[in-house]
Amino acid sequence: MRLNGIVTIKKREDFLFAQHNGCFIGSFGLFLQVVRESSKPLQHDVIRVGFTVSKKVGNAVVRNKVKRRFRVLAESVIVQHARKGYYYILIASKDTPKISFQDMLSRLASYLNTSRVYSKTL
Repeated sequence: MRLNGIVTIKKREDFLFAQHNGCFIGSFGLFLQVVRESSKPLQHDVIRVGFTVSKKVGNAVVRNKVKRRFRVLAESVIVQHARKGYYYILIASKDTPKISFQDMLSRLASYLNTSRVYSKTL
């Protein structure tokens, strides 16, 4: 799926690369993994985003709602404020459906700032 300015991560090997080489930030319902792209020949001028929503989050309706919220988060926060050439993986937990969308927006911006990939300019 192609979001505006974002390439979604689909392959397990990319998720595992981020898990083993990246930094993990988050608490209570929203987690973020950030890692610089590997040395294989990829487009370094793109933002790559992945979403992980397991069955622990809830039934299919709840999981789909969380994924929709994550896609909007990616388009609104990550595209505007994240550096290109990195993988960003949003991870849900069982508490994610309880968090308001505004709280998710502010948390994601603070996580990007903590991971030192926050860019104030477009």
